[in-house]
Amino acid sequence: MNSTTAQRLRNRKTSTAQWGVACCTTVIFSLSLTLGLSAAAPSGLADRVIEHKLANGMTILMVERHQAPVVSVNMTFGVGGINEQVGQTGLAHLYEHMAFNGTRTVGTKNYEKEKPILDELHRVGTELEQRQRDLARRSADMPPERG
Repeated sequence: MNSTTAQRLRNRKTSTAQWGVACCTTVIFSLSLTLGLSAAAPSGLADRVIEHKLANGMTILMVERHQAPVVSVNMTFGVGGINEQVGQTGLAHLYEHMAFNGTRTVGTKNYEKEKPILDELHRVGTELEQRQRDLARRSADMPPERG
């Protein structure tokens, strides 16, 4: 190996080490800012959470915020393949479709009347965010009516 190649390798190692130090410093700085801001954040938000438990066991958590004229809904269900029995796999996925889309007979009282509402929910941004081994999550953001 000639001296020019050796010098390039030394420079590359130094450059890599500098990048590593820079990345670590950035991560530590970002974490300290995040932790500092969350520690300094008022605990008022937690105090404003309203919890309501339905007769069927579903728990609803609500927080009223007036910063934006929008309703955001996040639904998380503790269902997933991890809860299925051997030989009955796929039921959690089926449940997700039934719960979030319904059928003409399940999940509806009047399909023809509710179909436009379901279509509107899909139009404004309802989407399946996560389907993991132990949960399914949906969210929707609904802006105020305009016009």
